[in-house]
Amino acid sequence: TILEYFRCENLSDEYLFVPATKVMRNGAVNKGSEGVITSGSVFDVAVNQAAILIENGRVHDFVIGTTENGVDTTGQYKYESSLEPSCISGGLKDVMPGLVSQGMNAVDRMKFGGQSKNTMRLIYINMKEIKMQKIGIGGVSFYDNRYNLSIELKGHGTFSYKIVDPISFYQNMTYDPTRPLRSADILEELRNNISTVLDPSIGSIESICARGYVDIKNHSHELAGYANQYLVERGVW
Repeated sequence: TILEYFRCENLSDEYLFVPATKVMRNGAVNKGSEGVITSGSVFDVAVNQAAILIENGRVHDFVIGTTENGVDTTGQYKYESSLEPSCISGGLKDVMPGLVSQGMNAVDRMKFGGQSKNTMRLIYINMKEIKMQKIGIGGVSFYDNRYNLSIELKGHGTFSYKIVDPISFYQNMTYDPTRPLRSADILEELRNNISTVLDPSIGSIESICARGYVDIKNHSHELAGYANQYLVERGVW
């Protein structure tokens, strides 16, 4: 018996994480505690969404919606508390015949009132690329070999980012599975992280700027490459 039906109502670029929404089925509102998914319930997973089951604040299982490389993991899934989680294989027990089951094994679980006594919540994480985020810089040092002088640069531009590890993102950035997280909530932190690597990144392209600072705009790809490299090396991204 399907007890509840969940889906992601709003996962635009404005949001990085939202709790699942319990929706109407057969003209009636689903019963149950708000944000809590019970055994036998189903939920939708769309492209660029990561659906994560959270048990008492910890990740229980997850599935990432994709249609790449001949693999289609989008569709409708069913949560069964009597089945062993399968995070490594990347899926949950499916409810649609077109999807491949991930070989769950039944395990003994403590039950309370016919269900797990633990609280299970369903959340969605946005895995789309968040584009056109504005950033301004100021006071970045640059040594101009052509004129043999040091100058401070100012400028502006845009950057994009994408969540590639939804589990790590949840564990490090999401502190309350009942409250949405907006992209604006972390934008200032992202800008600060980028600003810290601009000095060494610009220093790395000084030698290839034959005409001095006026050549910087011709090496934007190299500059972005160094910035990404330094962000990874410092464990920021």
